[in-house]
Amino acid sequence: MATESAAKLFARLGSKQTVIGIEDRLFNKLECGGLTCGDVVEFYGSQGCGKTEMLLHLLIKCIMPDNFHGITMNGRSMSVVYIDCDYRFNLLRLISILEQRYCKSCQGVNPSLIKLSQDFVQTCLQRFYIIRCDSIHQLIASLHWLESSICNNPDIAIMLIDGIGSFYWQDKFSSSNGVDQLCKIIKYMCDEHNLIVVATKSAIKKQFDNTRSSNKSHRKSDIPLPYNNYNSNHIEYMPNIWKKLVKYRYILNKFDIFRSEGSGNTSQLAVSPTYSVVFDHNSSIEISQNFIITEEGIVFK
Repeated sequence: MATESAAKLFARLGSKQTVIGIEDRLFNKLECGGLTCGDVVEFYGSQGCGKTEMLLHLLIKCIMPDNFHGITMNGRSMSVVYIDCDYRFNLLRLISILEQRYCKSCQGVNPSLIKLSQDFVQTCLQRFYIIRCDSIHQLIASLHWLESSICNNPDIAIMLIDGIGSFYWQDKFSSSNGVDQLCKIIKYMCDEHNLIVVATKSAIKKQFDNTRSSNKSHRKSDIPLPYNNYNSNHIEYMPNIWKKLVKYRYILNKFDIFRSEGSGNTSQLAVSPTYSVVFDHNSSIEISQNFIITEEGIVFK
């Protein structure tokens, strides 16, 4: 019979930090007032709609401290595992956003503490673990290795996966059933280690093409495109086990706002890209937020 030490049991079940407050604009209306241990969240949308940026936003909220040398940062001081399946993660951008947010917070309280920005970034990065995978089998092997790391580090409460469906078609045509195995491992880690999983999933090409054609028909309008009206339908292509795993799904979209700048002969048409995230669930809960992507990361409007 398998045995388990008290220390490992405590790490597995008893010491995960609360994750309420990670991003209230997205999660505070959920049934428990936020994400809870074992939840699986999916961010779904076409390429370029802000899914990776949203993961980066949540990552930063988790690894930042609540307070650093008297400067309020409103972070959660939690360790995070980030799995990059599309090789899109930009470490320099993460560091830049952390530095800018810290310096901006210092300016309103104590500008002399700006010199500690490097220490702040290092403190945050100590809670950050990244894994890059280029195949479904490498991803599965990484998750098996990750289990022992989570037992030894109970501060790891969230796993972010950028591109959960990246290897689906490759696996489907090879008939290896790797995606099914991947989903079973994720379920096990959520159940046994109280882990929260937030994953991005790209929309299939057919839906992306419909979005692009609709976008062209509104190009001359000064009104934001009604993106959600024609791209709110989620199309599942992952196996049923993943569908059952996902507790909350959010659909991300991108639309352009066209504005005229200048007057007379100098008038020019300026494009302002804006993004939306909408809660996709058969319930009375309504969550819809618009945001823009800046040098300081995501800014909700």
